[in-house]
Amino acid sequence: MQCKIDQHRRHRKLTWDKLAEATGIRKASLLAYDNGTAKTLRPEHIDALCTVFAVPVSDLLVAEVVALPLLHDIRPDRLKQES
Repeated sequence: MQCKIDQHRRHRKLTWDKLAEATGIRKASLLAYDNGTAKTLRPEHIDALCTVFAVPVSDLLVAEVVALPLLHDIRPDRLKQES
């Protein structure tokens, strides 16, 4: 999932610090969302960002193609083969 925070932040001419203040989200969390290093996206943070930017979720988050398998600790060579 790609989070387009920086695009909306720049459009609104907000600094990262001002965005953190407006949303109540730590600057480090905002940067992690933006650069894709966040492990999870908290729903209340997404709601706060959408409110500040006045955009629907679909304008803030973009789905990305994900390679399968998605399950952790499952190697492709251990998946059951269909006969």
